Amino acid sequence: MQRISQLVAVLLLVVAISSFGFAQSTAQPGIRKPSEALLSRDDAASQVAELVKQFLANVKDPSMHERFWADDLVYVSSAGKIRAKPEVVNAVRIEAGQPASPATSFTAGDVTVRVYGSIAIVNFTLVAQEGPPAGPRHEGLTLRFRDCGVFQRNKVGWQAVSWQSTFAPQPPKD
Repeated sequence: MQRISQLVAVLLLVVAISSFGFAQSTAQPGIRKPSEALLSRDDAASQVAELVKQFLANVKDPSMHERFWADDLVYVSSAGKIRAKPEVVNAVRIEAGQPASPATSFTAGDVTVRVYGSIAIVNFTLVAQEGPPAGPRHEGLTLRFRDCGVFQRNKVGWQAVSWQSTFAPQPPKD
């Protein structure tokens, strides 16, 4: 049970996404700064989907969390706990200093991204597989969550400003 609690704590940190806040434009009306250059919806959606993929592949790296989360992040865990960026990043730093635990890999499935100008909303199924790799599959616990994140495009790029994770029904075991 303690192992599950630890995994859930790590997952809650992983799923959290924030943004670095809203940049105020000092440009004249009608003149866009480079960070505000127009992107097609498809390009913006691809960028956000790729960012989520990179984040999940580097979830134990505190610098990835610094880049991914906005300074004004609001993260709601699957347990209902609200966290801000400093809590999330500090927890990752603490975890990075702990002895290695069994490898956990994270993947995103059923990803949809909707873009509204400089805002993007991503929905996906987060799959966490715990345990050492054994061929193409992992041994151990597998958990699924439904995640929803709101990203804002600012001078840093796309950053998550809001995130919510919900436990998803687990498929029946064969």
